[in-house]
Amino acid sequence: MHVFTPCPPGWFFPFSDTIKIGKLAVETGWVILYEVEDGLFRLTSASESIAQRDNLRPLREYLMEQGRFKNITEKQIDELQGWVNTRWKRCLDRAVNL
Repeated sequence: MHVFTPCPPGWFFPFSDTIKIGKLAVETGWVILYEVEDGLFRLTSASESIAQRDNLRPLREYLMEQGRFKNITEKQIDELQGWVNTRWKRCLDRAVNL
């Protein structure tokens, strides 16, 4: 099991934005919610809803909310967005519930 937990002091965002950052991580595809049971991969919860609506938010929205990315370049954002898009497509192709 992998648990994703935003870290306000380490990621440089206000404690009051912890839930917002966690949601943005999922809504942008940075974090994908899924289960594998009996070898079958399926998206769950918000990731399943996002896939059904086909509307990932731009990764930039997640990155720009955090001070730890204050020096990131446009090229790096584009590269990360490409990585997210590729991984998201692979997950969609594997998912049995879509």
